[in-house]
Parts: sequence; structure tokens; C-alpha cells
Amino acid sequence: MKQLLRSTVASALLFALLACSPDQAETLPLEHIERVLEMGQEYGFDSYMSVEAEGDNRFELEGWDASERRLEVTFDLDGQVLEEESKRDSDRKRGLTDAEILQAAASARDRGMVRFEEIELDDDGDIEIEGRTDTGAELDLKLDRGDLSVPETARD
Repeated sequence: MKQLLRSTVASALLFALLACSPDQAETLPLEHIERVLEMGQEYGFDSYMSVEAEGDNRFELEGWDASERRLEVTFDLDGQVLEEESKRDSDRKRGLTDAEILQAAASARDRGMVRFEEIELDDDGDIEIEGRTDTGAELDLKLDRGDLSVPETARD
């Protein structure tokens, strides 16, 4: 009887570990994007190069403040700063605004994304969003920054 109980518990633990696959561990619910941006504003971000999930409760913001300093800050969802780095950056690109990120997130949500891995400004000036649908399938979008049209969508 004890062996059966141990086997059942071990199976349940293994199933739970598989359900929390690495694919889901490096994502955040897309519904948290507003809170993420609020924390960025409170810290002093003016525009963003990227917003990247680093686990189910951590994320990194990379961008600039109003004085042209390049910022790279890791937060948890409770608002705690876990790591921070800043430096003067004379090669500033026009980063993404809060409004552009929110519009891009809404577009991704409309296409079935529920969790995001990264939202970034690519080298061509377009917005890329990587994430997952409610079934766990990968969804990668590339949005034209000018009109937020979606010229490229990739699903796995």
C-alpha cells in the first residue's frame, strides 16, 4: 500500500514538473503588460528597446530614461528591483513608447497570444513579439511600427 502511495505521489510530481515546462517558465501572462510598464515608468523609463520575461514572476526592461541613459533593469511582479545597470548611451534609437507596446500587445492578444516571452524593437525598426497561445503553441509576430499591421506571423 505504501509503495502504491509513493508511486502515485511520484507520478503526480512528475506530471506537475512536466506541466511547468521550460517553455512556460520563461513567459509572463500578457495581461500583466500594463503593470510591467507602470513599474518601468515609476523607475524612470522613457522608451524601451525590449521587455523580456525571465520566469513566471520576473522580467527585464531595457531602454532609456529622459536623460538618454541606457537602462537595463530586472524586476519581479511585486515591484522589487532585482538587478539594475545604467550607462550613458550616445547611440540612442527611438525606443518603443508605452502606447506602442500596449497596442502591439493588444494585436498579439487578438491573434491568440496569452503569454509573452519578449516584446522588442528589431534592427529594422519593427516590433517583434514572441509568446504562446492558450494551448502552449509558439506564436511570433512582427508588426510594422508605423501602422501596427502584421506582415509576418509564425506559429509552431
